[in-house]
Amino acid sequence: MSGGRREISAQASFDADVARAMSRRQFLARLARASGVAILMSSPLGCGTVRGGVERMRLGDAAPIFNSVQQEVVAKIIDGFNPPDTEIRRRLEQEDPDYDPVAAYAEFAWASGDAFLDNMKFLIDFLNVLPTLTRTFSSRYGLPARLQLRRFHADDANRYFLFLRDSNIRALRNIFTGAKFIGTAPIYTNEKVVWKVMRYPGPWVLDPAKPDEDLTHSTSFDMARETDENVVLLRRRVVAHGALRGGLEAARIVGGSDRLVLETDVVVVGSGAGGSFVAAELAAGTDQRILILEKGDFVEPVEFLQRERLMMPRIFDTEISVVEIFGAEIPTVSTAVVTGKLVGGSATINHALAFEPPRPVIRDWHDLLGVEFGYDDLVPHLEVIRTLLRIGPVPEAQISGSNLALRRGAQALGLPHHGPTQRNAHQCIGCGYCDLGCRYNRKLTPLNMILPMAARRGAQVLANCRVDELLLEQLPDDGRGGRTHRVTGVVAQLTDSRGSNRERVEIRARRVVLAAGPFSSPRILMKSGVPRLRSFKGSERAVGERFSTHATVTFYADFDEALYPSAATPPMGYFVKKYDVDDQAAADPAKDHVRYALEGLLNHPLAHAQLMPYESTESHQAFMKRFNQTMTLAVMFRDRPVGRVTPKGFEYALAEEDYAGWLDSLRTGARIMFAAGGRRVFFNSHRPLILNGPEEIDAALTLDLVNQQRIQITSGHPMGGCALGGDPRRDVVDSRGRSWDVEGLYVADSSILPTSLGVNPCYTVYALGRYIAHKIVEEIRAQG
Repeated sequence: MSGGRREISAQASFDADVARAMSRRQFLARLARASGVAILMSSPLGCGTVRGGVERMRLGDAAPIFNSVQQEVVAKIIDGFNPPDTEIRRRLEQEDPDYDPVAAYAEFAWASGDAFLDNMKFLIDFLNVLPTLTRTFSSRYGLPARLQLRRFHADDANRYFLFLRDSNIRALRNIFTGAKFIGTAPIYTNEKVVWKVMRYPGPWVLDPAKPDEDLTHSTSFDMARETDENVVLLRRRVVAHGALRGGLEAARIVGGSDRLVLETDVVVVGSGAGGSFVAAELAAGTDQRILILEKGDFVEPVEFLQRERLMMPRIFDTEISVVEIFGAEIPTVSTAVVTGKLVGGSATINHALAFEPPRPVIRDWHDLLGVEFGYDDLVPHLEVIRTLLRIGPVPEAQISGSNLALRRGAQALGLPHHGPTQRNAHQCIGCGYCDLGCRYNRKLTPLNMILPMAARRGAQVLANCRVDELLLEQLPDDGRGGRTHRVTGVVAQLTDSRGSNRERVEIRARRVVLAAGPFSSPRILMKSGVPRLRSFKGSERAVGERFSTHATVTFYADFDEALYPSAATPPMGYFVKKYDVDDQAAADPAKDHVRYALEGLLNHPLAHAQLMPYESTESHQAFMKRFNQTMTLAVMFRDRPVGRVTPKGFEYALAEEDYAGWLDSLRTGARIMFAAGGRRVFFNSHRPLILNGPEEIDAALTLDLVNQQRIQITSGHPMGGCALGGDPRRDVVDSRGRSWDVEGLYVADSSILPTSLGVNPCYTVYALGRYIAHKIVEEIRAQG
């Protein structure tokens, strides 16, 4: 007991040292920035605003990525989380002696773009000097250790990180998470040794330098020719930056002496689920010139290399929640949201789940929010999409891994609502790399199906083009229909493959459709002054408001026998649902709201390493070696839309009214895992939260735990920020996707969802995009 008191006292003294330092404004600013960088880089599904490919960086570049001191700090962080005398490090030294973890991490950071790299260097420098501020931290010999981190012994570095982990200061816990990413990412992306230690089966692409090799093996796929030809067609309609002055057909150049100015009929900003269908239907139904702008790369299926270290920097964006303190946005660790950033958007790299829009949600939109359409109005669009994208249930033969364990647990508990998920995938071969892009074209997406439809009808795509704001002009008198301005185009930046600005471009258009997602679409409106226009009219701000995330968390169970979670199964192939009624057996999906869904999931090594609890080096490595014995579940919770998108981040915390329901989802998931045969259940939290039996569930998972935000929300389902509805004072767009404030402006992505759905939103966004497109076609035809 006395030893426990000493440890508690040591932690309290450690926190007090940092608290004293925080009283100095300069240190507080640096701590806040380091905290934000740490969260951004450590998100298990993404690494911030990052671009480019690791393979493009070679030692022949002019300057080293990190300076010599930074290299020492990175080495010490790696040693602190995975000391040289541990099994994995020893095997690396023996079996792959040329592998340099520091160089591997430097390559990853370089590939992640200049902004990410600059932030990374700041965090590394901050971590190095942070120990000089904690006077009470002692070395393993009990001596004061006011040294730079790079001077620490590996054991002392490990102890220091544990003090950060257990701190009551949120910023320090965030920094632990970022340091953990640096300390584990270069270890668990090693293919030659570490993947074998983990018994991770690895990619089907054995050598990323030979990206065609696995494609030479024949498999039965009756859509092979169609999807291959679609991608070839789309490639021809993606306009290279160097060809803008000669290769444009969907626009023309009207200025270019001092700045590049293009002119077209319709600009679609974003190429994901909503934007792709808007472009396809407008191109098919009108003679309008359609130019699609996408901030991400054009990545062909053959370039999806099934490796996190290569794909995460190129195709993911990550946003982190913030809280405003004294006028400054301070990062929190409560929520991270990951979205796609490539031609085809998030819908191209999601898990292809295609749940229909819940009828009760659409009913509430109509009855409570004044939305003009009902579920029956969406049915024709849902049917077309279902046929086009071959939506159907996961075959019985592919229910394995975490999905099979989920079914086993649900059956053991007698839960009434569960079954195979519906997916927009055809003849899937179960490689397990859906979230890194389907290189076999079995997942039917905007990339290989919908955008080619637009391209076939004359639309063109301009990739690596980030739209920052709209061009607006005031309408005469008081405007029309409450709209005081009209849109005349957009201002954008052409970027290089690593996201750096290269050339400003102005694109004039009669209509602009924002489909850039729940972060970018509201921010474009903010940058363009739309909230100010609304305030002049006496309307609510609305832009950025009513944001929700499904409050998604992932949690895990450890089994005695191997589950083989990546063996010939889609990552999300099975679900359990619970409805907002007392008698679950009597629940009617046509009338009753989904409270939450639990879905099987698969993570690959880099993400898996971030999510496994870190009690000690030995325990973390033990969890990693049990990869094939780990079940993963994800919660999709129908949360209240209480969040807010800001110009540089977003504010989100679970509404207090949702605490009990969200807690029930965690408890139900844990019970399912134990009923399926799990011997331990654990969660994604700073301080390890491990349950050793079902009898511990209620005592460990409590409302206090939820209130303390100890379990991180990591979502891929941002919704809201440009909510649709029938009230121009309250809502951003009307039921046809038209801005209530700006003539000629539309929004058609998941930002228009005024409430959370409770199920994966992609199918709903597809249908809304097509519905809105048809309404725009009607307007264009009516105007002659």
